[in-house]
Amino acid sequence: MGAWADTVLPEGTRVGGVRLYPLTLGHAALLQRLGNGFADPLPTSTGLGDMVVLAWVLSRTWDRAALTISRRSTRWWILVRTSLWQRRQPEILAGLLQYHLRQWQTPEVEYRKGRRVERGTEHLHALYLHRRRAMHEDHETALGVPVRRAQLDLLADYEQEGALTLCGPKLDRLQKLAAEHADWDRSFRQQATTAN
Repeated sequence: MGAWADTVLPEGTRVGGVRLYPLTLGHAALLQRLGNGFADPLPTSTGLGDMVVLAWVLSRTWDRAALTISRRSTRWWILVRTSLWQRRQPEILAGLLQYHLRQWQTPEVEYRKGRRVERGTEHLHALYLHRRRAMHEDHETALGVPVRRAQLDLLADYEQEGALTLCGPKLDRLQKLAAEHADWDRSFRQQATTAN
């Protein structure tokens, strides 16, 4: 499945017996507020506590997680899951890391030559602002968008504006083929134009 199709119709994921929703901007912001090691594209901490909290947050919608984080039932869920996962920690960590990295995965980017790119805005904030400004979404809708989709939409907008080129092994091969056949394509179009 293509990157965009995969973001619009994500596969369901189960790790350690827990069904995980796609990581949304709201989930990522909540994880960041909680100081969770999985709040960023490259996890800073992968301890059992971070793993269990990540699974709890992603086992529900971001807004439900934000409303119920302080409840007694949440603490109970986290304690039970921690106990169940202790013996299987390496296996579950591998599953969570695979899930997490996939949520942040985007195509490689090549910036146009001659422009120096300096990032000042926090990544999640930039994605959120893009959803609000360019996509005209309200606060709740923007926070409900999966991170991977928000990233791809932002990159697609930048590419359409000529600020960058999406690249990678498949795209590089297509661009090379297009360059190899550019003369033939030009002559074919000229012939078609003069024939009409």
